[in-house]
Amino acid sequence: MSVSLSPRLNEVYRRLGGCDCLADVGCDHGKLPVKALQEGICDRAIATDISGASLTKAAYLADKCGVELDCRVGDGLKPLVPHEADVVVIAGMGGKEIVDILIEASWRPDRVLLVPHRDAPWVRKYLSLAGYQTKFDTLVKDAGHYYWVIDAALGEEGREVIKEQLALSDDALNWYVGKDAALSPSWEEYRTIRLQKLLKERSLGSRNPSAVAEMEYLKQL
Repeated sequence: MSVSLSPRLNEVYRRLGGCDCLADVGCDHGKLPVKALQEGICDRAIATDISGASLTKAAYLADKCGVELDCRVGDGLKPLVPHEADVVVIAGMGGKEIVDILIEASWRPDRVLLVPHRDAPWVRKYLSLAGYQTKFDTLVKDAGHYYWVIDAALGEEGREVIKEQLALSDDALNWYVGKDAALSPSWEEYRTIRLQKLLKERSLGSRNPSAVAEMEYLKQL
């Protein structure tokens, strides 16, 4: 049985390369790790989810496809032994939830592939503060929505991060757009729609400093 991936998961899959052990955190149906096992992209794969029902679906898919998927119920990285996986994928939640998972973990993965459904700037700033180097960061359109796919590796000296460091409104650096955005065929469409949304919010009286800064930045691109 061949596993079909959504555009955003397919972009993650394309970025995987070879790895010893892949961990898909918040795996839902487990399509990504099952396909990676099928195609020999990884030697082992672990699927974790806080929902036992989701893991049942993942285990069923793995069995149907004839691959061995290690399914573990739990929150975030807690079901994993520290450094058990050399690549960690988190692709099913918002950016702040992703950052919470990474901050609360007792260890820091060597490489992460992240797809925040919102609050991508939060993720970018966390990665920088935590000592990660972003290898790739681009936009994917999937079922009418836009998603950032972020591929980052831990530098030689990972740093401690506390949540208070993640405020965006007074930051001199910019975290709103991925460094490889221009490579995406959906970039100009996303930029136009995002600008329209921010302009509408301002016309309705919003004075959110982050929104204003993002709008001015997008206008310059």
